[in-house]
Amino acid sequence: LLSIIILSYVIFHSFSAHKEFRFILPILPLVCVLAGSTMHTIYQKSGASFVRSSSKRRRNYLLLSLCILNYPHLIYLSVVHQRAPIEVNERI
Repeated sequence: LLSIIILSYVIFHSFSAHKEFRFILPILPLVCVLAGSTMHTIYQKSGASFVRSSSKRRRNYLLLSLCILNYPHLIYLSVVHQRAPIEVNERI
């Protein structure tokens, strides 16, 4: 149900001619809840005592890759995307 709500919200706003990230911000907490629930399910399935070490290793690689894949986005947003507002504030 939660994924249907998120998907319909994003699809609805995709048809708008004027697109901004701030229009998606109201749905972001629901996306975080859905992501957290999915990660919890992954941990529950692979965290049992009878799970092979390869599953734990796969889980750790998944988490590490998720963290690594977020760094380019973080660097872009902090260095390039927000450069103009920071420079304007410094000149004021």
